[in-house]
Amino acid sequence: MSRAYRVADAATVAQTDDLLTRRRDSVVTDPDTLTPHASTFGRALDLALVTVVDDTGISVELSSQPGHSIHVAKLAGLCEMELGDQVLVAFPDPNSLPVIIGRVVDPNAPARDFRINGRRVTIEADGELVLQCASATISISNKGSIVVRGDRITTHARGSNRIRGGSVDIN
Repeated sequence: MSRAYRVADAATVAQTDDLLTRRRDSVVTDPDTLTPHASTFGRALDLALVTVVDDTGISVELSSQPGHSIHVAKLAGLCEMELGDQVLVAFPDPNSLPVIIGRVVDPNAPARDFRINGRRVTIEADGELVLQCASATISISNKGSIVVRGDRITTHARGSNRIRGGSVDIN
């Protein structure tokens, strides 16, 4: 049976399918803690549902243990998790927290809000990149032009606010 999962922010589909295949024989459940952990045969992975997102962290309900939530960590750089998100959880070591390695998304699902925390974010487009909110837009073309359109445009600067160009047209 093939699975049509796409793991956002993490592994490719092929890597995910490979890891899910390896998981079948590698999960050992400790009956005292009901926490799956990696056996000596390889890494353990499980699909899970996010059940808690708060100041104390994230908890998930594993598909292999319905009704039982466990506290997990997540890889840095992943988008924010929301209640009900389906995630892929890895168990790197029996003595460490399980780790969310990606959010499983339906490729046909509508886009959702996301946040990116990092020092640098690069978004690339071959032809044109457009940011749009109602009638306000910022368009960046592959020919080097940038167009900012809106009902009102305001700039603020703590230091000097410079306008430089080969020529500057005002009105």
